[in-house]
Amino acid sequence: MKIIISAGHNKISDPGATVGEWKESEINMKIRDEVKKLMPWVICPPDNLYSGETVQWINEHVSRDALALDIHQNANNNPLARGTEAYYDDEPELAEIMAKNVASALGTPYRGAKHESESYRQHLGFLERLKCSSTLVEVCYLTNDLDRGLITTERGQIAAAVGIRNGIREYLGFMQSLLMKIEELKAKIKQYAR
Repeated sequence: MKIIISAGHNKISDPGATVGEWKESEINMKIRDEVKKLMPWVICPPDNLYSGETVQWINEHVSRDALALDIHQNANNNPLARGTEAYYDDEPELAEIMAKNVASALGTPYRGAKHESESYRQHLGFLERLKCSSTLVEVCYLTNDLDRGLITTERGQIAAAVGIRNGIREYLGFMQSLLMKIEELKAKIKQYAR
């Protein structure tokens, strides 16, 4: 199974949320690079693509059985908002597993899995237009002092990468277990059909 790790936004013209000197796109790339150190076989789209181009690039390089994850940092007008959440289009289990693992590794509040309609945009092209399983992980809030103090450090970026790796491992185990149950059911159906 191919695994795609995308750093949300891009380094040319879309920095994402910006708080002081901190740019979301740069933090996303650092976390992605740490994931790549832990999982060298993952595939990463180029950093100079716009969102739609990233989706097209991924669709050209994977089949339906791949897994794609987009790394982001959140922002909110309320400076007290903090924590980790993940968005999904049609696979809440994947988003839940990723948010839970990243929150656990970082020590941030777990905000859960949310359908993309709950995002401030109500739809997220990364999730809607990909042909493979996907989730968008909002690692933490750049607009919160505690979260920002954590994720702008190498230690925090490594912790986020470990959470992503752990989430991918758990999701792959979940899918393997599900496939085994399906095979068991098929065998029982075949046995009873005799």
